[in-house]
Amino acid sequence: MKPCGYCGRENEDNASACRECGVEFAVPPAPEKQTPVKERGIKQFPVNEKIQAEILSGTGLAVALVAILILVVIPSVVLRVKRQLDASPGFIPKRSEWRDVSAAMSQSDYVKARFLAQEIVGREPRYYYGYAYLGNIALATGDLTNAEAQYARAYELFPNEDNEKNLAAVRKRLAKERTMPSLPLLLK
Repeated sequence: MKPCGYCGRENEDNASACRECGVEFAVPPAPEKQTPVKERGIKQFPVNEKIQAEILSGTGLAVALVAILILVVIPSVVLRVKRQLDASPGFIPKRSEWRDVSAAMSQSDYVKARFLAQEIVGREPRYYYGYAYLGNIALATGDLTNAEAQYARAYELFPNEDNEKNLAAVRKRLAKERTMPSLPLLLK
């Protein structure tokens, strides 16, 4: 039995109109014939037919996205990193080298720390950490202009939150010093 959408009366399953009010029942459209994938001009990939059917029907969208991620995105990222490492052998300096710089900083031997850090940066000019360390050394010695330049280069190479904060703090301090007259001028 099918109910009438207008008056609610129950009618026979094969009725074309309601016996009570005469409203005609809508005839459901015939199912659309699926054209084969090859006729639609869709490029086929070497996957099994069940997965292709799920992808084309829309139920396998998540599977398709995961497959694209695994087959396309991840290998391209790995290849990009590999090329970057191949272009610069020894891309990341040894930890012991940075320990020497850190030890010199701890002993307030800024000349030695700067020398060691510049040596590492000279070998690996695309490694942001060296510039950030040179910025720290310049800041410790009171050379704000050099600290700003080093932090800016570190942020340019690797725009993370720490590099951005260091650069902003140095720029704020430089702006403050430019607006304030120096102490010897006030004493005259």
